[in-house]
Amino acid sequence: MKAKQHDPHFEHSSHHYLLAHDYLPAVVFSLPAHIHSLLASQESLHKLLERLMSNVDNRSNCVDKRIFSPTDIHGSEHAIAGGTCVLLQMPLPTSPTEAYFVAVFSSKTSVELEEFRNLPGNEGDKKALSSISYFTLEAAHPLAAGETGTVFCGRTPDDKHHFYGSGPRPDPDVFVAFLKKFIEARNL
Repeated sequence: MKAKQHDPHFEHSSHHYLLAHDYLPAVVFSLPAHIHSLLASQESLHKLLERLMSNVDNRSNCVDKRIFSPTDIHGSEHAIAGGTCVLLQMPLPTSPTEAYFVAVFSSKTSVELEEFRNLPGNEGDKKALSSISYFTLEAAHPLAAGETGTVFCGRTPDDKHHFYGSGPRPDPDVFVAFLKKFIEARNL
């Protein structure tokens, strides 16, 4: 799994940044039929994160020391707009562009995703890919002395980053409600 280069200005936060912006989206879009079952269970989530974080640790340009572990990231599953969403609560950001939350939404239900997982070969992943969306709620650059805000962003399977605008305060319940309104308005 190849991760892209990132802005050296944020080198001190490379583990947090690379996990949310490079490694997790790569796994989400390569295993769309399986990703919800991997993220929804704390045990499988932590195993996946341990492997991904080990990859980040081994990157030659990651000179900083990781300050969090897989057990510092918590997942929860939510029914949103007729689909399924897994919300990952990340360690608190220390720099702009680091994520408070990662949300992996599928317009399919858990039952439909399970049916996709049971298809032979990678047929299930091919069918599930168009139903998957990847979102982040990120720390914004300070607006004024001491003020911080959030930005709502997303990634697509072709690795494009989308900036949707200002986000809500970084509270899991508030973000899930915000995400629900966004998904319903866009008919995702």
